[in-house]
Order: sequence, then structure tokens, then C-alpha cells
Amino acid sequence: MRIKLKKNCSLAPHQMMIAIGIIVSTSFIIGAIFLLMGAYLVLPFALLEIGIVVTAFVIHARSICDFDELELHDQHWIVRQERSGVLSEYRLNKGYFALDKKALPNATLTVHTRTQTIEFAEWLTAKDREVLFDQLRRNLDPRNS
Repeated sequence: MRIKLKKNCSLAPHQMMIAIGIIVSTSFIIGAIFLLMGAYLVLPFALLEIGIVVTAFVIHARSICDFDELELHDQHWIVRQERSGVLSEYRLNKGYFALDKKALPNATLTVHTRTQTIEFAEWLTAKDREVLFDQLRRNLDPRNS
């Protein structure tokens, strides 16, 4: 069984670029119009605003592709995570790790081994996280193997 968890993104990447283009071009046009009218300080502030907006969108774009992927096999699990472009993969043998959920309603699910802790499912709602936790618990149950 394979489960892939991704963020819910309201805009596709090309739509995001169109939105950035509209915001940036509007600010630049307004700054240029004020420059032509003799207000010389508006354009530098418009350029500063453009730089800040583009920086914010770049930071947002780095995390927009983050995901958690769980592959559940008979004797092991494989957990893959991507965070800000960095891919991590963990292979966990059944019986050598514990699945846990934190008490807070918006907390992540956690896998504990002797040497590491892996948190995942941070983008799910509390209800969906509970359903996933129950499903993973059933997969861990030795009677189901």
C-alpha cells in the first residue's frame, strides 16, 4: 500500500507565476507613472515592494512541493519526505519502531525508532489524521500480517 500526503495548494505553479507577474507589473507601472509626473521617490519604493513580494513568493515556492509518502510492505515501511527541496528516505522494519500521535488536535503523527523520530501528516486535518493513524495501526498489527 502507498499513501502520499501533499499540501493543498490553491494555485498551480503557472497560475502562481501569472499572479506574481500581475502584482509586479502593476506596482512597476504605478511607480513609473508617478516618476513621469515628477514624484521621483515612488518608483524606488515600488521596486523595493517588488523585491519583497518576489522574495516572499520564492520562499513560498520552495515549500509548495513538500510531501510525505508512506509505502507499507509486509515486513517494513518506507517513509519518504521532501522539505524545501531536500528528499529524505527512511526504511523501517516492522517490530523495531512505534507509531504515536500527539495529544494536540493539530499535532503530527510520529514514528519512533531507537535512533530517530520521524514526524509526518502535518497537512491533514485532525479527523483525517485520526483515520490515517487507525489505518497505520491496523497495518502494524501482527494479526493482520
